[in-house]
Amino acid sequence: MNTSNLPYLLLVDDKLDSPLLIQEYVEGLFFCHVAVSIKEAEKLVAEYNYSAITINIDRSTETSRIDLMFTLREIKKYKSIPIIVVAGNSYTEDIQYLKELGFSNVLIKPYEKDQLLETLHSHLIIN
Repeated sequence: MNTSNLPYLLLVDDKLDSPLLIQEYVEGLFFCHVAVSIKEAEKLVAEYNYSAITINIDRSTETSRIDLMFTLREIKKYKSIPIIVVAGNSYTEDIQYLKELGFSNVLIKPYEKDQLLETLHSHLIIN
């Protein structure tokens, strides 16, 4: 498949199971990069122009991942792109709080392919 015309999607997660699932769900719609650390994510956002970013958050990574979102929002090309939280069900009560912080949307695990695509479609025009 020719990925040169696809929009770029950055998946930030220190584990690979969720990014692999997202990659499978968006195959043919996005070209994905996976960053397993904040440092790697910062390097990639400087090098590429992402159309959307997903950031996996759990209680052990919450502060650093929220800080990453704030850092991204300070970069001109990332001020208004969708930055979507992927979180476990312990965050169900925090959805509004995360949106108020500046995240575009929140996906609570487990989620279905349709939920992910609907979330991306609500923020982007996808063919």
